[in-house]
Amino acid sequence: MKFTEKAVAGLATATAVLLAASPAHAAPSEVTTGYVVVDAETGETQAEQNEHYQFRSASLVKLLIAIDYLENLDGAEIPAEDRALLEPMLRSSNDDAASALWVRGGQLEIIDRTVKKIGLTDTTPPDQPGAVKQGWSGFGEGPEPGEECQDSSNPALTASVLASPGGR
Repeated sequence: MKFTEKAVAGLATATAVLLAASPAHAAPSEVTTGYVVVDAETGETQAEQNEHYQFRSASLVKLLIAIDYLENLDGAEIPAEDRALLEPMLRSSNDDAASALWVRGGQLEIIDRTVKKIGLTDTTPPDQPGAVKQGWSGFGEGPEPGEECQDSSNPALTASVLASPGGR
């Protein structure tokens, strides 16, 4: 592990342990929090709370979509059309791009493959397998379809991919 990675991991561990132990920084009683802080070198758990509680994942599913997509590339180059979906999905949490990759990747099968691959024992697919919906971030309404596509190295290509019959 590089020095900077060790430093960041150490700071994150120390911060989480201090926050967890400090009643002044406790979450409000109506908020459920969950975390696990693991020492990256030893693998020892430093702090934990509600580590097996299942939270609504919101946009975290986009990370699973990206991991699954990249695993299935088998080292091949990412096609421009797919990069035009991956970039806004990951940079600005674009729900349209995520929906396109979600449907193309097999929806619930993405979750099944990815959680098995990375060992997420408490993660399960959603009850309803539909597309990734606008506003799933948990912070209210999402932008109008297409508006959030601007965070891409090629917004015109992203918009055309999403507008194509196979893009959604």
